[in-house]
Amino acid sequence: MGLQQPGWRPADVSPTGDTLEAPPRAGPPDSGVKILERARHGTWRVAVVEDSMAPAIQPGDWLLVDPTSRGWPRPGAVVLFHEPDTDLLAIKRVAARSGHIAIPEGLLHLEPGEAWLVGDNEGHTLDSRTYGPVPFERFVGRAWFRYGPPRRIGRIGRAAVITPPR
Repeated sequence: MGLQQPGWRPADVSPTGDTLEAPPRAGPPDSGVKILERARHGTWRVAVVEDSMAPAIQPGDWLLVDPTSRGWPRPGAVVLFHEPDTDLLAIKRVAARSGHIAIPEGLLHLEPGEAWLVGDNEGHTLDSRTYGPVPFERFVGRAWFRYGPPRRIGRIGRAAVITPPR
């Protein structure tokens, strides 16, 4: 598992002890009521325990996640989501959303409500190149601030993403 939520109670602990209770799925912000529901839960904290987003986000980083992000996922943003195959929480960067994108293997069509997610550490990541497009309803929130370790405190910015041809 790539993330841990400090202060959360384990809901269903696996033999390795790493399954944690997950926050409610955020999905796309399609109504004000849903946004207000998510906002009452506040900003979430996560601790990164794997290196798929290195060097931008590294094991040991502590992140704040905004579950109420509007207009997301934006290309270049770092998002927390439930992996399609395992339902574990993971963190990746949005490479593209809805429409056509160019990938080394050719042209890929993303349906409305889907995003192509990639890890920054290409050699050590399972991402959309493995499990395909990820529906927005699997998204939990946008990682926006690193509050630890002290030497790495700061905002998590969007990376430059090449806009795919239309």
